[in-house]
Amino acid sequence: MMDKLSSLAKFTSSCPFLGRTKTSSLRALCTSASPQFPTLTRLTEKATECPVMGAALAKRSGQLVQSFASVAQGVDVVKIHQDKGVDVTSGGIERCPHASKAFAAARMADELASAKKRSEALKAAKDAAHKAAASKPTEGTLPDLKQCPAHAGGFDYEQFYSNELQKKHDDNSYRYFNTINRLAAKFPVAHTADTKTEVEVWCANDYLGMGNNPVVLETMQ
Repeated sequence: MMDKLSSLAKFTSSCPFLGRTKTSSLRALCTSASPQFPTLTRLTEKATECPVMGAALAKRSGQLVQSFASVAQGVDVVKIHQDKGVDVTSGGIERCPHASKAFAAARMADELASAKKRSEALKAAKDAAHKAAASKPTEGTLPDLKQCPAHAGGFDYEQFYSNELQKKHDDNSYRYFNTINRLAAKFPVAHTADTKTEVEVWCANDYLGMGNNPVVLETMQ
């Protein structure tokens, strides 16, 4: 939890929400599940309202689903299922870590999409209410621009992050991460998001293959 909060603290200067929210409140949001979407924390649900984080979460969840699914449906994993008598289509999904993670990732992706639709619907309703109120001002009064989310002088998320990303591209420090899925039955072989593209991995914590060592496995069991 402290690691998560310290990671969030790095962005308090660039994110208005994190900048104005107390640490105790962030801790509560991080440790409690959303009432409407059980696979999400309340902080993740809140993040779907952000024009930057909402899009990033949707993209990342889709990548996770694709990654776990590509492993669970791979030829090597399917063969392991057959050898072990595991049928992930008839209630045995929890017996396969790859299939269960793919299922969990897909469920989270669905709830992220639902949470984003809900936040967009609430924002649309709020904007409509402000628009209706602005079109019928009370005589002798002015509309309260501070209550309107689109008022002039509001924080421009899109422009800010576009500028920051452009800086990363300009100084060649923008990082790209490959999807690498380890294959337990073919150490040290792994494949990328494309299951047909295989690579050898020697840079992971398990580069000596101790995760497949019989003595280690027997000790763990």
